[in-house]
Amino acid sequence: MGIVQVLLLLGLIAAITGAEQCIGSCCDKDEQCLKFANKGTCAKSPKVMLEICPVSCGVCSEQSECPSVHDTEDRSWERMSKKKFVSEAKKCAPLNQPTDCKINMCYHLKYRSFDGTCNNLNDSLVGAAYRPFKRLLDSNYDDGVNAVTGSLTKELPNPRIVTEKLLRSNISSPVVPNALLMQWGQFLAHDFTTNAPGGGCNCTRSIRSNSPNKCVNIPSTKERGCITVHRSLHACGTGRGTKTPREQVNRNTPFIDASQVYGNDQVTANSLRERLRGSFRSARLAASKGAKGAMFPRKPSVAMVVGDDRTPAFYGLGAFHAIFLRLHNKIADDLGNINPGWTSERVFQETRKIVGAYMQVITYQEFLPALLGADLDSLIPPYSGYQPTVDPAVANEFAGAAFRLHGLIRSSFPVRDKNWQEYKKMNFSEMQLNDSRVVQGGTDDLVHGFISVHSKAPQRFSDEVTEKAFGGTVDLASINIQRGRDHGFQPYNEYRRKMCGLPAVRSFSKWNEVNKATREQLRELYQNKPENIDLYVGGVVEKPEFGVVGPTFSCIIADQFVRSRDGDRFYFENPGVFTPEQVESLKKESLASVLCQTAEKMTAMVPDAFQVDDGSNAQLCTKIPSLDLTLWKDPAAQED
Repeated sequence: MGIVQVLLLLGLIAAITGAEQCIGSCCDKDEQCLKFANKGTCAKSPKVMLEICPVSCGVCSEQSECPSVHDTEDRSWERMSKKKFVSEAKKCAPLNQPTDCKINMCYHLKYRSFDGTCNNLNDSLVGAAYRPFKRLLDSNYDDGVNAVTGSLTKELPNPRIVTEKLLRSNISSPVVPNALLMQWGQFLAHDFTTNAPGGGCNCTRSIRSNSPNKCVNIPSTKERGCITVHRSLHACGTGRGTKTPREQVNRNTPFIDASQVYGNDQVTANSLRERLRGSFRSARLAASKGAKGAMFPRKPSVAMVVGDDRTPAFYGLGAFHAIFLRLHNKIADDLGNINPGWTSERVFQETRKIVGAYMQVITYQEFLPALLGADLDSLIPPYSGYQPTVDPAVANEFAGAAFRLHGLIRSSFPVRDKNWQEYKKMNFSEMQLNDSRVVQGGTDDLVHGFISVHSKAPQRFSDEVTEKAFGGTVDLASINIQRGRDHGFQPYNEYRRKMCGLPAVRSFSKWNEVNKATREQLRELYQNKPENIDLYVGGVVEKPEFGVVGPTFSCIIADQFVRSRDGDRFYFENPGVFTPEQVESLKKESLASVLCQTAEKMTAMVPDAFQVDDGSNAQLCTKIPSLDLTLWKDPAAQED
C-alpha cells in the first residue's frame, strides 16, 4: 500500500482530525489508526503510519515525553508473583489484576514487564501471566461447569488402557529433525506455559478422601495400579459453586520472552541476579570436574536455581538453562564494555530484550519449519506488524494437548565427546530428577549427542515415557489424556471441524489420516463412537502430512504461534523495538550460533542445529554468523 493510499484511507489529505488516543505527547492523529494497524499497515507503509499512528503502531518510545531511558518499574504497589501466588492458592488460583500502565509508562514503552502486564497499553491484562488460559472452543464439562469430562457419562475409556492398547510402542520410527527438536520444544513450552497443579490426592487413600474436585486419579488396570493425578487449580470465581465453567490458570506470559530463564515476576528475577554489570548469579565448574570454567546457575550441587521450577525434569532441559545463562552473561559483559556509561540495570534490561529476540528468531526461523514442515507458510503467514486487538493468551488446548510433544522423546540418548565420538548412552529415565549430573558432565557432550540422532515420531510413546518416567510413578501419555478431560476439552472431532476446517470423522473406516490397525483399535476403545475421541488421542495418532505432527495439532500449534507473535508489542520485528540494522543482525542468529557462543570446549558446530549430523558438516564457530553488538553502541554512554 502506497503512502498516498494510506493518507486517503485515513482521511488525512484534507485535514488531520483530533487525536483519538495519546501516551504523553505521543498521539495518533486519526481515529482510523487502530483499524489500519490491525491490518498490518504499520509494517507495510511504515514511513507514513509511524508518523501518523505512533500509538497504534506501538512506537511512542521515540516520541513521548520520557526524558531518558527508564529501566526500572515502580513497584510501590504489588502485583502477582510466584511467592504471592503460592501463598494465596489454597482452594483456587488467584489472578493478576488490572494495573494503570501510566504509572510506569516510560518503562513500558521501552521494556517488557516480567509478568506481561502493559504489553498491550490499551488493556494491561492482555498477555499477562497469572491469567486464565484462552479456550479455542467452549468447555465440555459433564455438568457444564466443573465435572471432569466423562466422569458422569461414563462413555470414555480408561486413559491407561488407551495407552496400553494403542499409544505405547517400543518400535521407534524416526523423523527428519534431530533430538534437539524435542529439547527446544520442551524449553520453549516452559517459556509460555505453566499450569497450576492442585494437591491432596493419593491413590493409597480411600476413594472418599480423593475428592473429585481435587483429584482425577487414573484407575488401575491389569498391568498397572492406580496413577495419582491432581486436578489443575481453577481460577477463583469459576467451577464448583459458581455458574462460570471451571478455567485453569497460566502462570506464564504467552509471549516468547525467555521467562523460563528470567522468571515471570520481578521478585523472581531479582533473586537470580548479581547487581554487578547486569549478570546472573552463577557457579563456575572446577577444572577437576571437567568442562573447565563453565558457568551454571547457582547451587549446582543441589538443583539449578532458574526462572522456572521444572529444570530437574530432564538433563537436556538443565543443559539449555545453563546455555542461556551463559548467553545472557556473555551479552551483558559485551554490552557493558561497549557502553561503559550504562547502569547495571540498563545492561540487564537490554540483554534480556536481546535474549528474548534470540528465542523468537530460533523459534520462527528454525524450530517451527522443522516441526511443521512444508506446510509452514500456509499455517503461519509473514509478519505484518503488531496488532493490539489480537489476544495472545495461550490456548488451553495448545498447552494441554497439541504442544505436549512427549512422543518425540527417545528411549535413550548418546553422549559424544568433542570429536563427536560416542562414549556413553543413557536411557531417558536415567536423565531425570538430577540436574547436578549436567553440571558434572557439561553441556557440550549432551548437545553433540542430541544432534547426532533423530527425534522419535510422536505418534507413539516408548516405555521410558509410559512406564519408567520419574522413577516409574508417572505415565505421561495417560496423564495427558486425563488432563484434557480435567480441563474440559471438546472431543477431537470438534477441533477438526470448527477450529481447523477439516472434515469430521463420521466413520472409523473413512478416517484417512490414520492407518487401518489404529482405526480398529480406536473403534474398540471408543465403542464405535468417533464423536467421543479425546482431543489428545486423536491429534497424536494422526499421520503427518508435511512436518512432524498431524493436521489438527499443526493447526492448533500454528494458531498459537501466530497470536503470540502478532499480539506481542515487543516481538523483535515490530518497528521501534530494535533499529532496522539490529533486526537484520538478529535475523542472522541461529541455534548453532548460540551453542558456539556458550560452548565449554567445542570450536565447531553444524550450521543447522535441528538436522541430524555426526559432526561431518560442522563448521568453525568463527564462520557461523553471530550478533553484531556494536549496533547497540550508545553515543551517550561512552567514557570521555
